[in-house]
Amino acid sequence: MQSNIAEGQTLKGKSPLTEELSGPESEDCPFFCEEDGLRLLGGNIPLYHKVLREYCTENTGLIAELSSQIESGSFAEAAKTVHKVKGSSGNIGAKRFYTVASKLQKALESDSPEIGELFEKFRQTFEQVMLYISKLGK
Repeated sequence: MQSNIAEGQTLKGKSPLTEELSGPESEDCPFFCEEDGLRLLGGNIPLYHKVLREYCTENTGLIAELSSQIESGSFAEAAKTVHKVKGSSGNIGAKRFYTVASKLQKALESDSPEIGELFEKFRQTFEQVMLYISKLGK
């Protein structure tokens, strides 16, 4: 898997792929920041790519699992699921998804009437993250 960041280089601003996939910034939050993910891993690009692959593998069934939890009214369990993916998303630099996940987690914890709307935004943003990561290697 290749990154938009070459060995020894850092990312300044948005990459062209980020702009292509995310469109205009929303909620004053960038879509994806590879630099943040790399910083947490000491700038180790091969390790960052491994973490991204593991993120994709670990979260393959996320939407189906979360949808089932929400539909069955298991909001506490759904909040735990969102909390887990929120943390790993923040670690890889998926900033916008982290923000959306935070909102959904709070809604689930408070049994908010906005759960359905926030889950849809969560699903869409998650799909963008997975697409973005899949295109890093191309």
